Amino acid sequence: MSMDTRNKLIKIFNGKVVTLTRLLENAYVMIKDGVIETVAEGNPEVVTDYEIDAQGSFIGPGFIDIQINGYLGVDFADQNLTNEDGTRVCQYN
Repeated sequence: MSMDTRNKLIKIFNGKVVTLTRLLENAYVMIKDGVIETVAEGNPEVVTDYEIDAQGSFIGPGFIDIQINGYLGVDFADQNLTNEDGTRVCQYN
C-alpha cells in the first residue's frame, strides 16, 4: 500500500509491536507526517486521517537488504574475483 503521508496522522493498532528491547502486546504505532511519533500499548481514541487494524499481526520496522552481488560487470561470487576487481568497484563514481 502506498499513500501520501504528508500532513497526515496514521494509527496502526491492535498489533504486536516489535521494539529493540521487547514485544508490546495489543499495541499501536502513531505516524505523523511520515515519521513514527508514538509506540505504546493500548489503542487511544484519536482523530486520525487513516487507521489500520493490524488484527493481532506483528508491527515492526522495515528491513533493507544491503547485499550487493556485483557491479560494473564484477560478480562478487566469482571464484576468480581479484582485489583489483573489488577496488575498481569501490572507487567507481
